[in-house]
Amino acid sequence: MTNSDSFCNQVRMSAQCIVESGAAGLSGLYDLTAQRLVRFAVTITRNQHDAEDAVQASWFV
Repeated sequence: MTNSDSFCNQVRMSAQCIVESGAAGLSGLYDLTAQRLVRFAVTITRNQHDAEDAVQASWFV
């Protein structure tokens, strides 16, 4: 199993947890994806702080 397969499986398990637990399950998905999302956002914003703000704001939309 490759790292991307493992990541995909972890995302699926987190999604299932959200289905079962509701909003309480979001923390697992956030913990799993936040670092990757911030790195991606940095490529767009070219600023670490702005990228972190953008990712954080996207979770509350």
